[in-house]
Amino acid sequence: MRQMILPRVSLDDFLPKSSSDTFSFLFLLFSVIITFAFELTTVVPYVHNGSISAQLIHSLAGCYLLHNILLSLYFIICTDTSIRSLILPSILTSQDKNNGWRFCHVCESNAPPRSFHCNACGICILRRDHHCTFAGKCIGYKNHRYFFSLVFHICIGCLYSVILNQFYVWPVHFGPIGFSFKSFLHHTFPIIFYALGYISLSTATHCFISLIDWCGFFFTLGLLIYHITNAINNQ
Repeated sequence: MRQMILPRVSLDDFLPKSSSDTFSFLFLLFSVIITFAFELTTVVPYVHNGSISAQLIHSLAGCYLLHNILLSLYFIICTDTSIRSLILPSILTSQDKNNGWRFCHVCESNAPPRSFHCNACGICILRRDHHCTFAGKCIGYKNHRYFFSLVFHICIGCLYSVILNQFYVWPVHFGPIGFSFKSFLHHTFPIIFYALGYISLSTATHCFISLIDWCGFFFTLGLLIYHITNAINNQ
């Protein structure tokens, strides 16, 4: 049987293919780094003022989470989970077709079972789950575990930050009143209230970072539940 070898992987294959993917990737990257810097340089010294050991423990935990998030993101991007590097049969038998093999007219090649074509990546992906806009890559057979690792550590990191921020944002920026309906609105819509002149730039910035942590936690928690359910059901 004749064999067909698709072109080798190039650097362009690992870069985001669209402006929306590039924006989402940069948003995720800067959100993680800025949150990490904010917690370790501002929140932790305030919450554990005078306790060097507590600050050291939080710093080590933060570095651990940051390391795993960035490393997981790196492996998602750099792991080729497409049919590009595979040696694929050029002719399919009736048994192959019954087993799920098919011909992709876009890739102009035969595709293995449970592989689907991604218009964003421009190629068929092995056991394709979805196209992750935050990584600019498809999640499939070879990088699914790295996606789980990324979502899990972001979820833990956001929860960690949310808990720490409760001991900083409310007492520092909203005084003795602390949590109230008014301060809740300021925290939820910091840019609007800063533009109206009700809160300072530092308050708006810190509330915005805290808001991102809240949104990141609920978003990644929902992703974890959804993808764990799919994995259990082999979907």
